[in-house]
Amino acid sequence: MEAVLGILPLLLLGLIHFIPTIVAIQRKKGNRVSIIAINVFFGWTLIGWLIALYLACRKELGNKLTI
Repeated sequence: MEAVLGILPLLLLGLIHFIPTIVAIQRKKGNRVSIIAINVFFGWTLIGWLIALYLACRKELGNKLTI
């Protein structure tokens, strides 16, 4: 029982760490590979995690041509 309670916080932290990746996959973002890479390599820093989260949550602009 103590081992489960010891692992539970690590699983929770891992889930929180990968929130940008989960959001990018759920929203089927076109740049999800970049978001996953940023999250894996720089997500341990707060700024890297926030950048990945921003990219995962922002609205895709599409190919709109304005004249």
